[in-house]
Amino acid sequence: MGHSIKAIIGNKDVVDRLKDKITDLEFSVEKLPQDYYLIYYSEALAEYVLKQELDNKVLEYLQKILSPLNFVVIETDYFGGSGEQTASLVRNDEKVLVHYSDGSGLDRSLAYPERMLNEPINAMLRGLGVARDFDKDEFDTLELWKYRQMKD
Repeated sequence: MGHSIKAIIGNKDVVDRLKDKITDLEFSVEKLPQDYYLIYYSEALAEYVLKQELDNKVLEYLQKILSPLNFVVIETDYFGGSGEQTASLVRNDEKVLVHYSDGSGLDRSLAYPERMLNEPINAMLRGLGVARDFDKDEFDTLELWKYRQMKD
């Protein structure tokens, strides 16, 4: 079974701010554990950002409208156990971290365990403040495995 989503993860304030700043779009939102939310990054949202003449600088646009809130943008593309994931973290309104499956782009100053170097989503969720359950990683703690594909 595959896993292919693009989403923003943040707290309720992130959801409310998105709805407040982008009033002409409907957002599909899922409640996650630990008072986090998953907001699907839909094609309509992508088109909206492009219309803002930002040359597809999605993360910078989100940082601008969500300031000073912290959030993560994730993307997965897996099928049959292989694939890629990327994640970006905006924290404290000044630091943007982008992390790819190959381990590039990771800010080593955040002291991630070695196992996380090739797990961008877990690394960025940890940077966001997700407290992993004893026997799970951050991805599984937030039950992101439930959301395998984009909503229409």
